[in-house]
Amino acid sequence: MSNNLIHQKKVQDQGRAKQIDENARPVVRLEDLPSDLVIYKILSKLPLNEAAKTSVLSSKWRCIWLKCPRLCFDGLAMFKCKRVELFLYAQQFIAQVNAVTRKHHREVVEEFHIRFDFNSIPAHYLDNWVISSLSSNTKNLSLDLQTNSIEGYPACYKFPFELLDSRSLSGLQHVQLSFVSIKPPSKFRGFPNLRKLDLQCLDVTSKDLETMLSNCIILEWLNIDRCHLNDELRDFVPIALKHSLKLENANIKLDSLNDRHAISDQVKAFPNLRNLHFHLSWNDIKTELFSDTPWKFSHLRYLRLKNFADSGVLETSFLVSFLRAAPFIEKLEIDFWINLLLLDESLEDHSIRQQLGRCEYSNLKNMHITGYKGSREQFEFLIHVVENAPALLTLEGAGIEYLEAAFFDE
Repeated sequence: MSNNLIHQKKVQDQGRAKQIDENARPVVRLEDLPSDLVIYKILSKLPLNEAAKTSVLSSKWRCIWLKCPRLCFDGLAMFKCKRVELFLYAQQFIAQVNAVTRKHHREVVEEFHIRFDFNSIPAHYLDNWVISSLSSNTKNLSLDLQTNSIEGYPACYKFPFELLDSRSLSGLQHVQLSFVSIKPPSKFRGFPNLRKLDLQCLDVTSKDLETMLSNCIILEWLNIDRCHLNDELRDFVPIALKHSLKLENANIKLDSLNDRHAISDQVKAFPNLRNLHFHLSWNDIKTELFSDTPWKFSHLRYLRLKNFADSGVLETSFLVSFLRAAPFIEKLEIDFWINLLLLDESLEDHSIRQQLGRCEYSNLKNMHITGYKGSREQFEFLIHVVENAPALLTLEGAGIEYLEAAFFDE
């Protein structure tokens, strides 16, 4: 009797275990994952040298990494060195890029990134890599070719427009160019599908840059970093982008501002911006206040300003002038960057508060400041903003304790 009961107990336990096993999630092995949907997606998130290491997992995985749609050749990451040491690894870098691009011939490459010292790589290798990537339907192209050779600057890699057809260029959606020379042919049709553009230290004329940007009608994000034109004594404001109605985000960094109409030019060039980071490396306009521009950023809601000046008057004039052109901002960040060592005290011994006038910032709710040193002009600028921002909820940032003390003293 007892044996029979034990047998029945075992049958019941086995049945229950079988039911639990059937309800459990099936075991999925790594090699069972669909390569075109999951594995390639995982590999695309890895640096190329890490993706290549997966070839030792199994015979099936031996060549899977070669179909990775993202090729990133970052010399600093590959050789674990400093930028000034990259030239020591130039031949090794060239050999590795050539080997990988040959194996990816006729394969889809969605992203192609090169980061190396231009002076260490013959231009024909770069030409071949660019042509190879664009023939593979690359959507994202990045050439970061910063050089450490001051004597050779502004020697840059000449982008090979003449070796490319309009079909391959029209597929680009994201372009990042650093230390590159731009000279498009007269019949160049632009980048009609470009959504993100990052330009740093270009060697270019105003006409050629306008030609390059003329057809970027769906551009959404823009970064211009020290793109000083070689045919003009001013930094570039790309008026051609005024037709880019989807351009809502921009980072602009200029070496200097020696055109008093530059703020108006910014508004004309980017009429639909919602977020703007504007960095001025040196303010050398010798005027107390800019004239108030009739042009306004009607859609701008976030503004970050950073300005380096040798005068508090110049710094304050620049900040107030820019704010007058952005009356609808809701969040404001200010990076004070005045050079106290070069400060001309003869300009700092009188109040400029009355000159700032009244300009209501009705929508401003949040303000963040850094670099506050407690100078008269910095304090008067902040007083000006606070008094003209009835909806202001928060004022915070580094040095805020000095500002609060100054408010109470006043």
